[in-house]
Amino acid sequence: MSQTSLNTTRLRETGLGVKERPEKVRAGLLGVGLMGSAMAGRLLDRDIAVVAWDRDSEQLRVLEGRGGEPAAGPSEVVSGAGVVITMLPTAALIPPSRVS
Repeated sequence: MSQTSLNTTRLRETGLGVKERPEKVRAGLLGVGLMGSAMAGRLLDRDIAVVAWDRDSEQLRVLEGRGGEPAAGPSEVVSGAGVVITMLPTAALIPPSRVS
């Protein structure tokens, strides 16, 4: 998908010829360590809203300083984003009961 298709300010034509703005894309990240924070930064640089969770609160503070939104837990990320990216060292960090 090109950057243009993800651009949230891009106008699109409807069947009636009326221009409307699509909803702003909101990406969720589970894990904002070395790789996750780089991904979050690239998304934020492109004006894509980011909501994220990490077990390390310092990583979330850094993300918030860049304009991202820290989440209280994984379920908040999953419920509040159109797409979710996981960048975790192990899936065991998120028990199934935490996401439901």
